[in-house]
Amino acid sequence: MTLGRFSAAIATLCVLVPSLQAESTIGFRQLCSTTPVAVQRGKKTTINVRSNYTLDGSYRVFFDRPGITMKFLETKPIPAPHQGRGTPGTPFRFEADVPANQPLGIYEFRVATKTAVSSVSHLLVTSYPVVNESKDDNGSIETAQEVSFPVAICGMCGNAEDVDFYQFTGKAGQNITINIYAQRVTKAVHSMQSGGSGASVMYLMDSILTLRGSNGQVIAENDNFVGGDSFLSYKLPEDGRYFLEVRDTRFIGNPKYVYCVEISDQPFAHAVFPMAIQRGQTTQATVVGHNLGGIETTTLKSVADEPLGWKRLPVKTPRGHTNPVQVLVSAHPQVVATGNHSMARAIPLTLPVGANARLSKPDEVHYYSFEAKKGQYYLFEIESDRRDLPLDSVIDLFDSSGKKVADGDDGYYTKDAKLQFKAPSDGKFFVSVRDLHNRGGERFIYNLRA
Repeated sequence: MTLGRFSAAIATLCVLVPSLQAESTIGFRQLCSTTPVAVQRGKKTTINVRSNYTLDGSYRVFFDRPGITMKFLETKPIPAPHQGRGTPGTPFRFEADVPANQPLGIYEFRVATKTAVSSVSHLLVTSYPVVNESKDDNGSIETAQEVSFPVAICGMCGNAEDVDFYQFTGKAGQNITINIYAQRVTKAVHSMQSGGSGASVMYLMDSILTLRGSNGQVIAENDNFVGGDSFLSYKLPEDGRYFLEVRDTRFIGNPKYVYCVEISDQPFAHAVFPMAIQRGQTTQATVVGHNLGGIETTTLKSVADEPLGWKRLPVKTPRGHTNPVQVLVSAHPQVVATGNHSMARAIPLTLPVGANARLSKPDEVHYYSFEAKKGQYYLFEIESDRRDLPLDSVIDLFDSSGKKVADGDDGYYTKDAKLQFKAPSDGKFFVSVRDLHNRGGERFIYNLRA
């Protein structure tokens, strides 16, 4: 090689290396929000996925469950410089293709580029027609966006004091449910915050739903039903026009504060009780929900070779199927606990076992007993909060004299209590389950794995 050619090669290398180094220093793509955040099953929908780094060269999207496919639509490079944790990111277009039989619910996904796999974002699969928030002003009753239910409205509280109004027509006697997905469709988003620093940083949208009559007066309101997401069930008192107000309870906003509000008069279920069944068994369960067509119970069936773990199952009603509810298929026997409101009436457990119960009233405490062997380790774990139920559980453990010897509270990233215990001696021990705030009600259902 001549000196001239060698010098030219070195010069070319010097140009290439910085660009290669700049690309390779990006460890992963930080996905922000998805708009619209919901797609109707059986449809192809164009969505925007925001990212703090470029998604150019995306060749595949990975979902946590099979069925949905997404195709990258951009044909030209889009600049996407990193702008800091609190920024909304740069949008990139994808086409989501959802099969008609796709299970309903929230899905997590990651985008694969030629150099990295992204962080997580979310997509909600709904059975209702999706309507996007209008680009026109909808910040007052006078400018409320008109919709008809059943519907899944996809919107955004993008700025401080952003309030969104929607209007619909209803009939006297109609029972409607209004269910917002906000925290549930952004909670795994990397760096989910509104910007700022210190005390000014606000994580996740804290939604509040307000229903108003035709005269603008408030007739129903809810805050914090499933975590920070709100829910309303209301029987319309008269024919006419109704207005739904959606906002963050703190009046803050950010382009990451995307949401989906489902409005419907169709069957809706929060849970079944018990919510666990032993593999290969059949049991009756009470249905907790709305617009159920008069049914109060359903039959849970499990086949002998059914996979273990949590699954989502719709409940059949005379008015059609509900949304899916969560049911545990366990390898261990399941008992339904009732009347065990004192240590003297503790229900004896033969481990391993699952205990299913409901804290029906405020200040209610449930007791169980078991025989322990000295030096043996025992695990007690609650499932409730992770199943979109309100119980903030606490587990207390007592010896045979009634002396408290151990307790367990929040597990890893959950309000579900967990307790690991090494028995100091042979003998009978007692386990109690209660709500941290002494609450109770029909949705305070739990499964205790012992």
